[in-house]
Amino acid sequence: MTTNKVFSDLGAWRPREGAPMAPVEAAAPIPDVRAALLAGGLGERMGKVTDAVCKPMVPYAGACRLVDFSVANTVRSGVPELVVMSQHLERDLLDHLIRQWDGRGGMHVHLGPYERIFGPADRHGGLPADVALPARPPEHGTGGCSIDQRRVAVYR
Repeated sequence: MTTNKVFSDLGAWRPREGAPMAPVEAAAPIPDVRAALLAGGLGERMGKVTDAVCKPMVPYAGACRLVDFSVANTVRSGVPELVVMSQHLERDLLDHLIRQWDGRGGMHVHLGPYERIFGPADRHGGLPADVALPARPPEHGTGGCSIDQRRVAVYR
């Protein structure tokens, strides 16, 4: 199998059928605290590994994905809501977070700008396949959403 074939298959990787996620004990809820998951970069330093999958969705040790470490720590800390800020190849990331983490330990996964599209309905089946994510402008770095567009040329 070629290296390119291995890397292109990462997006289709799934944990072994029936393999439960490790139990995560939630701490007592901390009211009025929210966590932000910055998971929107291109992952260019990871080379071909992130051509077909966003960096947070890269499999780790055959049992989870890189993003699962951060989310598990959020649940263990008792944070009641995790706001996802993503952009690059984000559909699989959002679907994974909804299927595996929404409601776990009492934590709500907030889909950022997509929360109003998918709403609070039963989301544990994942994101509806027939609903496309709206197109958004290219990213200008993690602070791109707060940079005045007249100054963007300075940062390029």
